[in-house]
Amino acid sequence: MQVLKLLLQRYIQGSFHVALMVLCCYQITHFQWNLETLPRYQIFVFCLGLIAYNTIKHTAFILNKKALPSGYTGFKLFLLGCLGLCIVVFISLTPKQQLLLGICFLLCLAYAIPFPFAKHNLRNQTGVKIFIVALCWTLLTAVFPLLEHRVLTPIHIFFFLERFMWILIATLPFEISDLKEDHHQLGTIPQQLGVRNTKLLGVFLIVLLWGVLLTSPKFNTTELFAFLGMTIAYAIAFFKIQPNSSKFITLFWIEAIPLLGLLLFQIKI
Repeated sequence: MQVLKLLLQRYIQGSFHVALMVLCCYQITHFQWNLETLPRYQIFVFCLGLIAYNTIKHTAFILNKKALPSGYTGFKLFLLGCLGLCIVVFISLTPKQQLLLGICFLLCLAYAIPFPFAKHNLRNQTGVKIFIVALCWTLLTAVFPLLEHRVLTPIHIFFFLERFMWILIATLPFEISDLKEDHHQLGTIPQQLGVRNTKLLGVFLIVLLWGVLLTSPKFNTTELFAFLGMTIAYAIAFFKIQPNSSKFITLFWIEAIPLLGLLLFQIKI
């Protein structure tokens, strides 16, 4: 039992879980647009999520002059291997995809490291954190896969807006959970609106998301079933989550809602 608990702890702390959820969102895009799934791109997206989250996490340790977690040296070698794999796949991408990923890279860099001559990175800019996260996830999981397969049209605006709102909804429970730990200068949504109003905002965004979904020209019964399951799960999360909630609830169960969505997309109606 202790071994399983340790493995689960390492799985979450190593950001494997969040990287898997990035991959789930990427795969959901393929279901929504009937795109061909290529294993090398799946591995690529998973590794990008793993590298990005661990780089941001451990850059914070370095900037704050804190010791890195024990056992990080071996894990760093693993991440370097993932980086090498990503470079190989990146070279094979189209110029448009490479440009998009370059933008994501710069956003992640600015999120983790202060600008030249600036005291704070983007993460510590008041009220910015949640929107940078939503933008990066949207670019990687919604825009990136479509750039390879088709020319973007105005119809895709609905889809990108839908994905951006979905990620905002998914991020709000973490903002609430981190309320006691976040520095006041971050100006997170719960810090500015309070916990209750943040939950109400989450419910409002769910309603707004459904407005976008139902007016999308490509919305179908499979998407209806999958998004119904996910939005019910997020509504329950807003009802349950508190600033003193267990990190396991947010870092595992709430984080896993995109996996629920992916499983529901497997059910053809």
